[in-house]
Amino acid sequence: MLDFAGAALRHGSLEQEISLDNDDPEPGQAPYKCCPSCEAEVPLGASECPICGFGFERRSCAKRAPTVQQFF
Repeated sequence: MLDFAGAALRHGSLEQEISLDNDDPEPGQAPYKCCPSCEAEVPLGASECPICGFGFERRSCAKRAPTVQQFF
């Protein structure tokens, strides 16, 4: 098998034996944002504050086509 991208080095080869025992992820701190109305810590994916009901605006990432001036 040829691996020009180096995936086998990063993720291991298909022939490698693995064990799924005790494969629990390490606990970490979940990302959060601060509610501007009541200053509560709200999960990052929440669209509404569970404490005061403040609605977070959803920002869309509009993709723009590059212009000719951006290349020069």
